[in-house]
Amino acid sequence: DSSTPVSDDSEGSADSSEGDGTASSDDEFKPKTQKKSGKRQRRRKKHIDDVEDDEDSGDEDEEEVRRRAEGDFACGSCKLSDNEDILLLCDNCDDAWHTTCLKPPLWFVPGGKWYCPKCEHGMLIECLTYVQEMLTIHQRKAAVEEKK
Repeated sequence: DSSTPVSDDSEGSADSSEGDGTASSDDEFKPKTQKKSGKRQRRRKKHIDDVEDDEDSGDEDEEEVRRRAEGDFACGSCKLSDNEDILLLCDNCDDAWHTTCLKPPLWFVPGGKWYCPKCEHGMLIECLTYVQEMLTIHQRKAAVEEKK
């Protein structure tokens, strides 16, 4: 045990302090976007499972799943995959977008769920369609009551 170098012990203790919330002297040098990369890892595993479960999908679907499983995420706007620190992955479709390529640009990586412009637009249309249906139903009920 005494033959073990001290530097190995210090690396192990720094690694063990990541999960338990205790601070170490190396915390100031750690990247602040580790949480985002954890989400990316989880998504990669999901896509790998999808490849195994769904063998009947078309060639295009397989290529898309393989590309995403390998982590080759290109920005939906500039089509580049550089600056992974500011590359956001949509929580709905897993498309990637740089924070600076969004309109308006985001100056920080948001916490919680994030949706790409395409998915956000789709959700807005879905919500407005629902509101329109409810308004139509309400107007019909009001017209029936007015006739009584």
